[in-house]
Amino acid sequence: MESDCIVEGLLYLETVHHIRCTRLVGDGDSNTIAKCREKISYGGRILKVECANHAVRRYGRAIQKLQGNTTRFSGPTGIKGRQLLKQKLMKLVKGARNAIKSNAINNHNQPLKEAISKLISDLRNVPNHVFGKHENCGIFCKRNIETDNTDYSVMHHQVY
Repeated sequence: MESDCIVEGLLYLETVHHIRCTRLVGDGDSNTIAKCREKISYGGRILKVECANHAVRRYGRAIQKLQGNTTRFSGPTGIKGRQLLKQKLMKLVKGARNAIKSNAINNHNQPLKEAISKLISDLRNVPNHVFGKHENCGIFCKRNIETDNTDYSVMHHQVY
């Protein structure tokens, strides 16, 4: 139903106002973009842009799923790691949201590839920042020295 309305709106814009929309901001629903590509003459040129709110929500759900994975993270170390992840869940989500916001503000005039590369780098660094490793943090981080005394030895490698 939603996708039919969007297709109808795009067709209306093209026929009445001679406007072609080549970017759709959405929630990650592939059905809508597939229908647009199928039913609109220039559909192959339509790009899906995921809304930041939905991206952060999916990020949080992925962390929750990881935190609940007792098969992959078992034994005393796994239990400790899952508890630590549960404690830091909201900070991880907030960090991802701040990375997106910071990059949108600071890198909007940069070339696209450079801006995307910086966003990817900042998003990958969020777990390090939240777990107390600040050497790769950008200008937004006030803590360039590790001040957190929590034992993070359960983190065997950098999280991506």
